[in-house]
Order: sequence, then structure tokens, then C-alpha cells
Amino acid sequence: MRVKWKQQRLNNGCFVACLAMLLEAEGIEKEDCDIVREMSLPYILRYLPGEGRICAGASLADEDPAITAGYLSPFGLRLRNAEHGSFGAYLAALREIRAAGKAAITSLPYSFIPSPLYCRGGGAVIPGSHAIVLHSLSAGSVSFYDPSGGLDRGREISWEEAKPFVDHVLSLPGLKAALEVRGKYLLGCLERSSGGGDAPARGSWLRVSLAALDGFSRECSGLAEAAASRGGNIPVPEFMTSVMGYFKPVALDWRGALETLPGGAGGGGIIARLAVFQAFLLHEQRRLKETGSLSPEFPEELRAAAKEIVARASSFLSAALLLSQSRGDK
Repeated sequence: MRVKWKQQRLNNGCFVACLAMLLEAEGIEKEDCDIVREMSLPYILRYLPGEGRICAGASLADEDPAITAGYLSPFGLRLRNAEHGSFGAYLAALREIRAAGKAAITSLPYSFIPSPLYCRGGGAVIPGSHAIVLHSLSAGSVSFYDPSGGLDRGREISWEEAKPFVDHVLSLPGLKAALEVRGKYLLGCLERSSGGGDAPARGSWLRVSLAALDGFSRECSGLAEAAASRGGNIPVPEFMTSVMGYFKPVALDWRGALETLPGGAGGGGIIARLAVFQAFLLHEQRRLKETGSLSPEFPEELRAAAKEIVARASSFLSAALLLSQSRGDK
């Protein structure tokens, strides 16, 4: 089965881009943005205070098996995602997948992916992992496609330009070392399904998303109050915990999902407002690192930004909920 490289265009969208590669091998032509839109991810936000984060955008497809199962079911497919107890079991499963002519999704630490744009710092292990597609297996190595390679996600990139950054070979000892660092021997592949895998009703997703906006508002208020009470002297790690956990998923990941809608759909003006919000956070982040203090205007500007974003997002999601209910969704 031939596997064609597909480009990752969305932040935290490596899994979705890999899924597009597996679908193409099944004769289903999709890009990552098509999948995100057709999964209804522009309408989904999840507030997870117990985990210190909001989940939004393309990463939801990887985090919630029900979403992916519901998407694949009409194609007569399902994603068989299995975690193996050892490298030996993982390798045996990969051999079975390749013997069936299929490719597999797995996840590797960035530092083991030999793109020139990742391999910095003299080989030190870089935190974080990345989904890739294993498409060939020989006696001593695996070949794989990286949907990103560290290339600019904001423009279309040809295979010829991308190839040095995304088309890789890794020895089996290198693969073993990478998976040991990752701590998971996880393989996913597509297989034919006789049915099932219905995704939760769209109405339920929308109600969860509206509730997540309340959580976003609370987190913004909490950081604003902390900054005001301390004269802007917030430790960088504390600030970045809020930014990376609660604000960036909304400003960047959700915005990317909204941009997959026809013409961007505008989302009631949310897209442009989220871009401004992201720029505001980056400015304050730089100031905090350089001076040790946020700007005096930060608390009030953060409250104002949260209020406007929540108002626009609530209007957008509420309109979608009314339409969903008119169609009989639960």
C-alpha cells in the first residue's frame, strides 16, 4: 500500500496530518484541515482544570477516541490503537501491520527525529513527542514520514522542498531508544470496520464548549487578580503555566480549527480577536522575561480581552447549538 506524505498545517495537529496519510493510502483523499473541519473541531473546547489546561483544536482528535471513531465509521474504517508492553511486542506488531501492506502511526521524541530543524543543542533530549507515520520496515531500520519537519505551517510546501526535513530512516536500535525515552510503545493503524463508533451528538459537544468558556474566563480573572495584587511581579513559570495550559490552546489551537471553516467563517470575529490576544500574550511574556514584571496595564487588558473573547465565542457557539437542536441533535 502506497503512502503519500501530507503536510501538517495546524498547531498540535501532527496526529490529524498522520491520519490524513493513512486515509490517503485507503483511497480517501483528505488534508488535515478537511479532517478537523469534518470532525466539527471548530466547535469543541474542553476545560480540564484537574489537568491544568483547556483542550481545543486538532489535538482533540488524538485525545478523544470517540471523535476519531465517529469520523472514521462512515468510511467503514476504525483506528486500531494498541499499546504494547515491550519493544519486542511493538516490533512484532509493526511487522504484522507492514505484512498486511499498511502503515502505522507512532509517536517519537522530537530529538530522535533527524530533521535539521529539530536537531539542535548537540543531541540533548528535547521534551515533547510528535506523531509520525511508519511506512517501511527492513531488517535493521524503519522509514517514516514526519508531517511537519519543523517547517513553516503557514504556507503550502511541496514534497521536493519538504523531503530533506520529513523523509527519514531510523535504525531499529534508534527506534528502541526513542520509544524508551517516550515511555510508550504505541502503534495505530486503520482497519476495516463493520460499523459502530458513533461520535457523541454535536449538541452535547457544544454545551461542553460553552461551559469551557466560563472556565477560560475564570482562569483569565485569576491571573489578572494575581498580577494586580503583586504589582505585575509574577514568576515566569507561573505565568507560562497559565499561558500554555489555558490561553494558548484557545488563542492558537482553537483559532486554527476555526480557520478551517469555509472562508474562515469569521467565527463572529473570534479569529481576528484571538490573533490579537496571542500577540498580547507574547508581548507580556517577553516583557516579563526581560524586566521581571508584567506591564501595569496587563490585569485590565487581560480582563477586557477575556470578556470580548467569551462574548464573541458564546454567540458563535450558541448559534451553532440552536442550529444543531433544530436538526434534532441531542
